[in-house]
Amino acid sequence: MPGPSKDTSWWAQDRNICTLLCKFKGSEASDPRDRVYALMGMASDMNSNAIEADYTKEEEMIVRDLCQYIYGDRSPIRGFSITSIREFQSQLSSISTRLLINMLETKPTQQSLLLFLGRQGILKDIGDIALRKLLDRGSHLVNLYLSKCETPFMITLQVAERSLADFPNLFNYFLERQQIPPNVLRGIASWMIAVNYHGLESFLRRLKLEMDPGPELIMNLMTYGPSEPVKLLELIFEAFRKPIELDAVTFMQAIDENEAALKLLLQHCQHPIMIPDKVLVKAISSGIQKLRIILETPKRTICIEEDAFDAAVAQGSTTLQLLFDHCDGGVLISDQLLRSAIQAGPKTLERVLQMSSGIQVGIDGSIFIAAAAQGPKTVQLLFNHCHHPMYTARKAIYTAISYAPRTLETMLEFCPFKVELRKDLFVRAVAKGPVTLKLLFHHCIRPINVTNKMLEVAIRGGIYWR
Repeated sequence: MPGPSKDTSWWAQDRNICTLLCKFKGSEASDPRDRVYALMGMASDMNSNAIEADYTKEEEMIVRDLCQYIYGDRSPIRGFSITSIREFQSQLSSISTRLLINMLETKPTQQSLLLFLGRQGILKDIGDIALRKLLDRGSHLVNLYLSKCETPFMITLQVAERSLADFPNLFNYFLERQQIPPNVLRGIASWMIAVNYHGLESFLRRLKLEMDPGPELIMNLMTYGPSEPVKLLELIFEAFRKPIELDAVTFMQAIDENEAALKLLLQHCQHPIMIPDKVLVKAISSGIQKLRIILETPKRTICIEEDAFDAAVAQGSTTLQLLFDHCDGGVLISDQLLRSAIQAGPKTLERVLQMSSGIQVGIDGSIFIAAAAQGPKTVQLLFNHCHHPMYTARKAIYTAISYAPRTLETMLEFCPFKVELRKDLFVRAVAKGPVTLKLLFHHCIRPINVTNKMLEVAIRGGIYWR
């Protein structure tokens, strides 16, 4: 039966009987007992009295002797159905692995674990829970297990963090053998930042991953990292080569960083970026330079809503102009936005209306009262962009009746349309008093169908029909 080269690593390090049985399970022999006895002669852990070469024993008895020697009192005799040497050799790794997992569940002594592992051959992945229990016993036992485990397996974030914190050499072992999945490596980088791990930079330099860094890693950097995070950001984007998908929370946190960090992050995120309204408001409030950096980044269509408009007005005309120039989605008209635009002046109002889809019929009539207080030009601008100007004019006058007569008079003078004095306006004016009613009679188209009651009320108020 051929043997390995003497400089083969496993031959030099570990050639106990279990290892030899695993390694030579495919070797040919006319009698399987010949193979076992030959391997016993090469084994480093068997003395002459361990198991005698006895050809009077059947294969089943030899298998039982081997189990007793390799596993001791943990021998899987109960319910054990393997009777052939070939099958036993093929199942050795699985049996050893299962027994090790079972052993770790019973809180064995350190010495018993050392003895057990010392007699094993090739082991398989014992799983995350068992590996963590083995880590609790120290790196020596883990190293012993790893020296016998030839099945590639991936470690979890918990194992990675534990080994990194307590057994750095063990962590390097996993990293060099690519036994740490990319998503776990990303989690480790995030954890390193959160705990201020001293080896973060050297760790990042070792990574070259075709994945994005993810929002958690970036958030941890901005939350726990240095006050000048640009250097670490550069290392992160070199380690994680795919652009990050920028969510609103990360975006808003990035705005709080310095301009260089914000620009670097925007360069390495997925384009076009999405700028939600709350992000836009924060950007506006953070100053024109940061706003310009964001608006000049390739972006999805954005429109100006009331909060963003108010924030821009508060920052000044330059900021407002920058916002107008970069918002290709126009302006989303609301009552509050119109009030703010009216207060900002005719030029701003005109730009807002030009960038909008017009004023819907649902607009609050008090908007026109605010416009009338600014003068006829402001009122005219509003009516020029109404979808239904006549209907809106009636609504504005109906609202103005609730105010002082002077306000109503101003509204009637500035309104570019004559509206008919219908019953609803008439009744509302009567409730306010004769002065209001006279104003309506003076400025409105007289009703065609005048009821006796309307005529009686008008006469009492000093108004006469002609």
